[in-house]
Amino acid sequence: MTTTTTTTSPPPISIYEFMQCPQNALLGKCCNGLESNCDLRVNEMMFATGHNLMSSKSTSYFQPPYNHLFRFEGGSLSNETNGKGALEFGYRGLNFDLCECNGQLAFCHNVCLDERDPGEIFTVIDEYLDDNPSEVVILNFQVVKQSLLGQVYNVTLDRLFGIMQGVGTFVDKMHVLGNATEWPLMKTLVENGEQIIAFHHEGPTCSVEGECPTGLHYYFDYVGESDFITESVAEMKDYTNSCPITRGSESKNGRENLYAVNNFLTTPNENVAASTNELLFIKERVEGCKDETGLLPNMVIIDFWSLGDLPEFTQEENKARAAATQAATQQA
Repeated sequence: MTTTTTTTSPPPISIYEFMQCPQNALLGKCCNGLESNCDLRVNEMMFATGHNLMSSKSTSYFQPPYNHLFRFEGGSLSNETNGKGALEFGYRGLNFDLCECNGQLAFCHNVCLDERDPGEIFTVIDEYLDDNPSEVVILNFQVVKQSLLGQVYNVTLDRLFGIMQGVGTFVDKMHVLGNATEWPLMKTLVENGEQIIAFHHEGPTCSVEGECPTGLHYYFDYVGESDFITESVAEMKDYTNSCPITRGSESKNGRENLYAVNNFLTTPNENVAASTNELLFIKERVEGCKDETGLLPNMVIIDFWSLGDLPEFTQEENKARAAATQAATQQA
């Protein structure tokens, strides 16, 4: 008698309806999934953000611990997400580590194993923004100068910008922040087709004219970020120590900076992330960081983008912020 073993795939993950604007909404009447977002400035918004998006189980079979279960862009290896990627889920902050593999720039997790092609990633982003002209993304590239194995990387921003120039209208979509003391309105970015705000860190600080290509901004000139070294959930819940800015600052040159809250463990753990990415945990952490710092979190940065409720929390938070801004305007 022959026994046949049948394996079944896990059921698809429920995908939150991030895009909530009426179909065929006019340009500037829908911004990052909500009509009410359009009257908010960038520094009044929240952006669900993925950490180390080049590192996934679908790619990095030989390099655990990985930061995500599925590739950033989804695809055939992401059956549990119906092939959807982080952008479709509602992530609008996208973080990548930049290194050099076989003489070519690549996104990799410090060492050249299962590296990703930046051109392919930029093409995914460019095409998504073409298809969704209401959406604005924040990119952040960590420049890795040397691998854990001692390999020195020849990573330059000019090389990175050159790859961007070769991808569709990617560079045309990049907003230039300059020295303005106010952040742009979301609807202004959308109406102008400037759907990308790009940052970098660990490389040049852009303190010398011409040091950085136009549109590639030094992250810590514009962002203050909480500690990125967190060894346990208990440390994450210790808002007194885990929420204050440890890199960057609250403001610079008269401009209020964005505030980024890291919400991941130093050593990625998908079981922990399933809990720390849940709606209630994120809500309590965001409120705890608000109370501790007096700042409004603009980016909550997580591992394992397919787990939890960060996009849902982001939209509910943005709705509340838009309502508060509207009420304040009416009272003025």
